[in-house]
Amino acid sequence: MTDLSPLVSISYSSVIGAVGLFIPAYFEGIVQDFTHYSKLEWFSIFYLGFFGTVLGFVWYYQGIKAIGPMKASQFINFVPVSAILLAFFILKEPITPSLLVGGIFVILGVYLTNTTFNARPG
Repeated sequence: MTDLSPLVSISYSSVIGAVGLFIPAYFEGIVQDFTHYSKLEWFSIFYLGFFGTVLGFVWYYQGIKAIGPMKASQFINFVPVSAILLAFFILKEPITPSLLVGGIFVILGVYLTNTTFNARPG
């Protein structure tokens, strides 16, 4: 991260990932069918590519520059928690007890990892 900007780093990794995924996509027939995609499907691809990849990772890499890789890597644990919350609010998916307990564990784990405790001599 000292030599590359977040955008350049994401560009490299996205191109490498796209090339790697092209081969299985080709054999699944996705490449041949792309002319039949609806406007909603094209918008969904754009949304995932821009917001899920570019914007999300630029902010993540900026966070790495700001607080360092050790602390920033802990916050990647919030990805499933935010996915559950967005699914609840946008898709009206239920939050089951196991999801709630798992989310609490993730939040508690990140909190405990970032909290310093003063050790008392015993």
